[in-house]
Amino acid sequence: MWDETYLLSELPAEEETIEEVEFLWDKLQLKTGSVVLDLCCGQGRHALPLAERGCMVIGLDSSRFLLDEALKEVKRRQLIRMKLIEADMRAIPLQNVCDAVINIYTSFGFFGNADNITVLSNIASALKPGGKLLLDYWNPYSVAQLDGTRNWWWINDDLLVLAEAQYDAVSGVLYDYRTVINLRRDEENSIRKFVNRVRFYFPTELEEKLKAVGFRILDLYGDFDDRNFDLDSRRLIVIAGGVH
Repeated sequence: MWDETYLLSELPAEEETIEEVEFLWDKLQLKTGSVVLDLCCGQGRHALPLAERGCMVIGLDSSRFLLDEALKEVKRRQLIRMKLIEADMRAIPLQNVCDAVINIYTSFGFFGNADNITVLSNIASALKPGGKLLLDYWNPYSVAQLDGTRNWWWINDDLLVLAEAQYDAVSGVLYDYRTVINLRRDEENSIRKFVNRVRFYFPTELEEKLKAVGFRILDLYGDFDDRNFDLDSRRLIVIAGGVH
């Protein structure tokens, strides 16, 4: 599902991106020359403006399509402080080079517990001593409310999308089923189906897993406007440090 339909249907408004980048810059104490790994960078929504501000940004993603879209913008904006890597987040090819790692827009929890811990361990290994992780997640306390919801929307005049959510309260996994219908294609190729699974960890669970790989939680926020995290927050934003 990480293709052109994602770009057409999933992106927040530009104003939100600006607010998020300001938050990253402030809370991670970034400056010109800071080395930032954007883990699951997608088309570069955060990586590109951070590179424009003077950070050395490494964008890692498993989607070749989205990385190619990011590369187009790198070339168009003539950015020299940005490197793109196609890789799995369970095998980050970096050691002790990053001042910060960002993982934004609920891009964590795609695997079982063991692999999710491997991701956190790889993040810890990629950071320099004193480096920080910022992990942005939907509020896990509100995810259960999505169970059974179904939403239709038009991406454009030709593409219609159905999203169906199922939440497994025992495992803490949300299954996001997507059906994309292309009205311009022949019947055989007109429907595509995807499923995305995300394991949502509550703050105490995240703290336990972060601690297991050397992190400690420094701050929790409920959104990119600096509000505190609580049951009604839109998001769970975790800033962790203490590695090495």
